[in-house]
Amino acid sequence: MVINIIVQHKTFSLLPYQLIPYCKYSIPFIFKILKMNHIDDKSVMDIQVILSETENSNSYIDLAQSSIYRFHNIIEDAITKLLAVANYP
Repeated sequence: MVINIIVQHKTFSLLPYQLIPYCKYSIPFIFKILKMNHIDDKSVMDIQVILSETENSNSYIDLAQSSIYRFHNIIEDAITKLLAVANYP
């Protein structure tokens, strides 16, 4: 008797963990926040209002200004590591 078990694997990131350290927020969420802050010129308060309207309205996302700086640093570090690997002979 042969039993076929199909397991659908799911990953939370396509990038190696060395490039993006663990963070409780997803990479798309981080990009969304950075876009709102840096490109759309939204304040942290504006972003919190937008998130409370677009995300599950029953939950509150505590997003401090320091989180935006940390998001920026995470992405900047990942880009630096990618460029370093790309330039490696």
